[in-house]
Amino acid sequence: MKRKFKNPKGETIIEVLCAILVAGLASGLLMSCFIASHSMAQQARKADRNLRKSITAAEEQRGASATEMNVKIKYIIGNSPNGESTIPVYAYGDNNVYSYKKK
Repeated sequence: MKRKFKNPKGETIIEVLCAILVAGLASGLLMSCFIASHSMAQQARKADRNLRKSITAAEEQRGASATEMNVKIKYIIGNSPNGESTIPVYAYGDNNVYSYKKK
């Protein structure tokens, strides 16, 4: 004759394994979020360093040789355009960050 163990206290092994599985999946998802955010932060720091380097080079007017170009300035007084003038300048910088100096 078999005796069944009927104790309402405690949990079955299946319940424990399911709880461990859920906890493992949740911690895995959380860790992947931390890793992704760390990677994005590193990329942002690198982009910020490059931008600061470009801005500094442009402000100090160093780096690549100066490029000669013309800048158009439109004069608007009130609601109607009054005129336009072209000024020759030297442009310093790179990566779409420029500093201008009048010739």
